[in-house]
This record gives sequence, C-alpha cells and structure tokens, in this order.
Amino acid sequence: MGQFADHFLSSMSEVDLDHFEKLIEQADRDLLHWILDETDIPAEFDTALLKAIRNHHNHSAPINI
Repeated sequence: MGQFADHFLSSMSEVDLDHFEKLIEQADRDLLHWILDETDIPAEFDTALLKAIRNHHNHSAPINI
C-alpha cells in the first residue's frame, strides 16, 4: 500500500482519498487477502481504487527483498 500511496496519493481525488483512508483502517490481513484476490471483497471496499491497488501490486515474478 505504501508504494501505491507514494506514486498516486498526490493525484487522488477526494473520493479516492476517502476510500484509501477507509482501506488503511482495515486489518492488514484483510487487505492482503483482498489485494491478492484470496477472498471476496466486501461490497463497500470493492472500488476502482482497490482495483488500481491490486493492479499496481500484481507481480508475475517473485519479488526480491
């Protein structure tokens, strides 16, 4: 989420900023499952912003840390 925020936070609309704030208030494990598409996303969080975050964090190869 931090990398996404670093890239896009300054250009987000007020609506997206509100959605982002609501997302980061959720439990980390829930966010991880939603971003990795491991569990259904509750309707209130199934927004264009979450789709953009999921796309931003979609990796086709292992991430070297």
